[in-house]
Amino acid sequence: MVPLKKLSFKFELAWLKEPDFVPIVKKIWESPCFAKTSLDMIQIKLKRFKQYFKGCDFNRQGMRRKNKNEIHEELLYLEQHEEEGLLTLDQMIRKAHLIHNIMKINEEEELYWFKRSHEKWLLEGDNNTDFFIE
Repeated sequence: MVPLKKLSFKFELAWLKEPDFVPIVKKIWESPCFAKTSLDMIQIKLKRFKQYFKGCDFNRQGMRRKNKNEIHEELLYLEQHEEEGLLTLDQMIRKAHLIHNIMKINEEEELYWFKRSHEKWLLEGDNNTDFFIE
Protein backbone atom coordinates (compact mmCIF):
# COMPACT_ATOMS: atom_id res chain seq x y z
CA MET A 1 0.00 0.00 0.00
CA VAL A 2 1.37 3.42 -1.00
CA PRO A 3 1.24 6.03 1.78
CA LEU A 4 -0.78 9.14 1.03
CA LYS A 5 1.17 12.26 0.24
CA LYS A 6 0.91 14.87 2.97
CA LEU A 7 -0.71 17.96 1.49
CA SER A 8 1.01 21.25 2.13
CA PHE A 9 -0.88 24.31 3.24
CA LYS A 10 -1.17 27.21 0.81
CA PHE A 11 -2.85 30.49 1.62
CA GLU A 12 -5.42 31.31 -1.04
CA LEU A 13 -5.79 34.93 -2.13
CA ALA A 14 -9.44 34.25 -2.98
CA TRP A 15 -10.14 33.76 0.74
CA LEU A 16 -9.61 37.49 1.24
CA LYS A 17 -12.60 38.19 -1.02
CA GLU A 18 -14.92 36.04 1.10
CA PRO A 19 -17.14 38.19 3.36
CA ASP A 20 -16.87 35.73 6.25
CA PHE A 21 -13.06 35.39 6.12
CA VAL A 22 -12.18 38.13 8.64
CA PRO A 23 -14.83 37.10 11.21
CA ILE A 24 -13.67 33.48 11.02
CA VAL A 25 -10.02 34.45 11.44
CA LYS A 26 -10.96 36.73 14.33
CA LYS A 27 -12.88 33.90 16.02
CA ILE A 28 -9.96 31.49 15.56
CA TRP A 29 -7.43 34.03 16.78
CA GLU A 30 -9.45 35.12 19.83
CA SER A 31 -10.27 31.59 21.01
CA PRO A 32 -8.57 30.71 24.31
CA CYS A 33 -5.11 29.32 24.00
CA PHE A 34 -3.00 28.01 26.86
CA ALA A 35 0.71 28.06 26.14
CA LYS A 36 3.90 28.66 28.09
CA THR A 37 5.32 31.36 25.84
CA SER A 38 4.01 33.93 23.39
CA LEU A 39 5.73 32.13 20.55
CA ASP A 40 3.97 28.87 21.46
CA MET A 41 0.67 30.73 21.58
CA ILE A 42 1.19 32.17 18.08
CA GLN A 43 2.18 28.76 16.73
CA ILE A 44 -0.93 27.15 18.21
CA LYS A 45 -3.17 29.85 16.71
CA LEU A 46 -1.51 29.55 13.31
CA LYS A 47 -1.94 25.78 13.46
CA ARG A 48 -5.66 26.23 14.20
CA PHE A 49 -5.96 28.65 11.29
CA LYS A 50 -4.18 26.21 9.00
CA GLN A 51 -6.33 23.25 10.09
CA TYR A 52 -9.56 25.15 9.59
CA PHE A 53 -8.76 26.62 6.20
CA LYS A 54 -6.99 23.57 4.84
CA GLY A 55 -10.13 21.46 5.31
CA CYS A 56 -12.40 24.32 4.37
CA ASP A 57 -10.63 24.88 1.05
CA PHE A 58 -11.21 21.34 -0.16
CA ASN A 59 -14.92 21.74 0.51
CA ARG A 60 -15.03 25.13 -1.22
CA GLN A 61 -13.24 23.89 -4.33
CA GLY A 62 -15.69 21.03 -4.74
CA MET A 63 -18.67 23.27 -4.13
CA ARG A 64 -17.28 25.91 -6.51
CA ARG A 65 -16.80 23.33 -9.27
CA LYS A 66 -20.33 21.95 -8.76
CA ASN A 67 -21.80 25.46 -8.59
CA LYS A 68 -19.97 26.48 -11.77
CA ASN A 69 -21.38 23.48 -13.65
CA GLU A 70 -24.92 24.24 -12.46
CA ILE A 71 -24.57 27.89 -13.49
CA HIS A 72 -23.28 26.88 -16.94
CA GLU A 73 -26.25 24.54 -17.42
CA GLU A 74 -28.78 27.19 -16.41
CA LEU A 75 -27.05 29.81 -18.54
CA LEU A 76 -27.07 27.46 -21.53
CA TYR A 77 -30.80 26.88 -21.01
CA LEU A 78 -31.48 30.65 -20.90
CA GLU A 79 -29.35 31.28 -24.00
CA GLN A 80 -31.16 28.53 -25.92
CA HIS A 81 -34.47 29.99 -24.78
CA GLU A 82 -33.27 33.44 -25.88
CA GLU A 83 -32.49 32.14 -29.38
CA GLU A 84 -36.06 30.90 -29.70
CA GLY A 85 -37.57 34.22 -28.64
CA LEU A 86 -37.30 37.11 -26.24
CA LEU A 87 -36.56 36.56 -22.58
CA THR A 88 -38.81 37.92 -19.89
CA LEU A 89 -37.47 40.62 -17.59
CA ASP A 90 -36.99 38.08 -14.79
CA GLN A 91 -35.06 35.77 -17.13
CA MET A 92 -32.82 38.63 -18.29
CA ILE A 93 -32.10 39.59 -14.69
CA ARG A 94 -31.37 35.95 -13.87
CA LYS A 95 -29.03 35.68 -16.88
CA ALA A 96 -27.13 38.81 -15.79
CA HIS A 97 -26.86 37.40 -12.27
CA LEU A 98 -25.52 34.07 -13.60
CA ILE A 99 -22.95 35.83 -15.78
CA HIS A 100 -21.84 37.86 -12.75
CA ASN A 101 -21.44 34.66 -10.71
CA ILE A 102 -19.44 32.97 -13.46
CA MET A 103 -17.12 35.96 -13.67
CA LYS A 104 -16.64 35.88 -9.89
CA ILE A 105 -15.84 32.15 -9.94
CA ASN A 106 -13.44 32.64 -12.85
CA GLU A 107 -11.69 35.43 -10.95
CA GLU A 108 -11.27 33.14 -7.93
CA GLU A 109 -9.88 30.39 -10.16
CA GLU A 110 -7.50 32.87 -11.78
CA LEU A 111 -6.18 33.88 -8.37
CA TYR A 112 -5.82 30.20 -7.47
CA TRP A 113 -3.78 29.37 -10.56
CA PHE A 114 -1.80 32.61 -10.47
CA LYS A 115 -0.62 31.70 -6.99
CA ARG A 116 0.57 28.33 -8.30
CA SER A 117 2.18 29.62 -11.46
CA HIS A 118 5.88 30.13 -11.47
CA GLU A 119 6.48 33.49 -13.06
CA LYS A 120 10.22 32.94 -12.98
CA TRP A 121 9.77 29.71 -14.93
CA LEU A 122 7.52 31.45 -17.46
CA LEU A 123 10.02 34.29 -17.97
CA GLU A 124 13.32 32.44 -17.73
CA GLY A 125 12.43 28.88 -18.60
CA ASP A 126 13.76 25.82 -16.80
CA ASN A 127 16.70 23.43 -17.10
CA ASN A 128 15.43 22.08 -20.45
CA THR A 129 14.89 25.43 -22.15
CA ASP A 130 18.33 25.43 -23.78
CA PHE A 131 17.56 22.08 -25.42
CA PHE A 132 14.54 23.51 -27.24
CA ILE A 133 16.12 26.83 -28.20
CA GLU A 134 19.08 25.29 -30.05
